[in-house]
Amino acid sequence: MEKDFHYDLVYAIATLTEMEAPEVVAYASQHVDDNSDEAFRVEGGEALFPERLAAGDGFYYPQMTQCRSLGSMTPFVQRYVFVPFHFLPGDPVVQLGGKTNPYCVTPNSRRGRSLLIEALKGGNPYEIGIALHTFADSWSHQRFTGLQQEWNSFHERRAFGDGEPSIIGHEDAGKRPDILSERWVDPRFGHEVIQNSERALEAAREIFALLRTKTSKGPFWKEVEPEFETILEARDREDREARIRDFLEGRGDGAFPPYSRWTWWKEASAESSSGLTLKPEFIRTHWYRFQQAAKAHLARVLTLIKDL
Repeated sequence: MEKDFHYDLVYAIATLTEMEAPEVVAYASQHVDDNSDEAFRVEGGEALFPERLAAGDGFYYPQMTQCRSLGSMTPFVQRYVFVPFHFLPGDPVVQLGGKTNPYCVTPNSRRGRSLLIEALKGGNPYEIGIALHTFADSWSHQRFTGLQQEWNSFHERRAFGDGEPSIIGHEDAGKRPDILSERWVDPRFGHEVIQNSERALEAAREIFALLRTKTSKGPFWKEVEPEFETILEARDREDREARIRDFLEGRGDGAFPPYSRWTWWKEASAESSSGLTLKPEFIRTHWYRFQQAAKAHLARVLTLIKDL
């Protein structure tokens, strides 16, 4: 999914269910996509996520949560970035060619729910936001894996091994699985037309239920479901954001906070003659707390999938 779900809709749901720090929850959810190598692209060069950043007399080691550069999509990145943050292995219910794949994503899976429930128990808004991103992606990335596998291929030439590379995630589908207003077909599973807005509504319902169970506050889903249906009928991201803003402001829930991928990073970083460094007070910033939360999320996922 994209910003219109990971930030806009997550903010709306967190606000309606009266979560603490809904703006932090929503920012962390979207920042999973923006905390990538692309944020460190050098003009004329390849984007590389830093292994470490100078901090005082030592270094801090950040956690990558997304990869945009084709040259960086190594098996390490697939296993420790794509799988834990975007393609969480689900339940063994999907068959392709009579076989199942333990790394195949399924919506609302036991692992996904466990990950989010554990974050909600802890109450850390950064960890909750990251877990929400992974949970939501289980709808848009369903039936794909985060690894470079023939399982993900739409084309027989790749499946029959004529020298073409295998596919990582939904590469053959392009961005279609993530665009909420898109209708598309996954030819691996026949000719069924997939309506992403229907998947998104289902994801929103499950997220709403889990967050409201945590807070015991706000309206019940049935009371707001028609508004969410209207929001997801929007023609594009801009229209959808406007509908969410109007919905929240109409309820008296205040202004819809803007999002910039650079806000948290700029709070923590500085430039020096030797390149990017972290400010002395960086451990008190949102960026640092997000990085620590991402490491905690990764540790939980690795425990959940330790037998794979």
